[in-house]
Amino acid sequence: MKKTVIALIAAMMILSMAACRNDKNTKSDSIPEGTSTASASEQLSDAQSSITPESKDNSSSPSGSTVELPDAEEATFNSDKDYSGTVTGKFVDVSKLSDKTKTCVVDVLNGDTLTLDAEGKLAIAKGISIDFSANIRKDKENTSFHMIIAGQESAVIRNESGTYVIDNSSKTATLSKAESSDENESAFYTNPASGKVVSFIASLFGKEPLTYSKSGSEVFEGEALTYEEYTVGSIIIRLYYDGNTIKYASIDKSGAVSTVKVNTLTAKVEPDSFKIPEGYTIK
Repeated sequence: MKKTVIALIAAMMILSMAACRNDKNTKSDSIPEGTSTASASEQLSDAQSSITPESKDNSSSPSGSTVELPDAEEATFNSDKDYSGTVTGKFVDVSKLSDKTKTCVVDVLNGDTLTLDAEGKLAIAKGISIDFSANIRKDKENTSFHMIIAGQESAVIRNESGTYVIDNSSKTATLSKAESSDENESAFYTNPASGKVVSFIASLFGKEPLTYSKSGSEVFEGEALTYEEYTVGSIIIRLYYDGNTIKYASIDKSGAVSTVKVNTLTAKVEPDSFKIPEGYTIK
């Protein structure tokens, strides 16, 4: 299931943008299990630069023309919804997140149905990052994950017949026996691979509290967006929005910047997402 572990990193990075805490590990500890330093370095791309400080200069496009930035309202923290028992609630004090982030991100990720398409760069260290893309679907007990990280493709489908590791190169679907603990709880939460990734990410950080810093607006990745900024120790987390739609998450750990572009995040899913592709051999 090591490929499955790698395949889930993108989904967990979205959750970890709120869960990040002060890093107390070495650079080698930050590389996922099963990825050697040598093999990773062969496929690394330059990390994006650190988050641009809030400035009047950010209102200008690369061509120099003026861009009108949207108004950014100060974040509110009025919701008292109980998130205990959820993936996010297990690792994050959700009360520290704004009502907007809880509604537009956390509630969708923790819901029974989910479509998530994301891509970006995961920083291993300052100046070193890995490209990834991920497509994730969930509908109650059914789950589907497809990911390309550092050029390596992985895919998993879970449906009423079991959990399958998909190999697109050989067009095969290998059945993996589900654990009995999966029967009574959310498949996304209890899936062994999912738990390993969440635990791996959580183990990288200490116990510094998540703290809201400010709201604002700036041009990020060429788009005029609003943002909410949080800090965890020395880590800076910015969630970028177009209205109520999250577009990016940026995590700056002492200059090592991970950037996640959220192409789709919705509580809807196509039912065919959990079918084994036609023509594939089931093992």
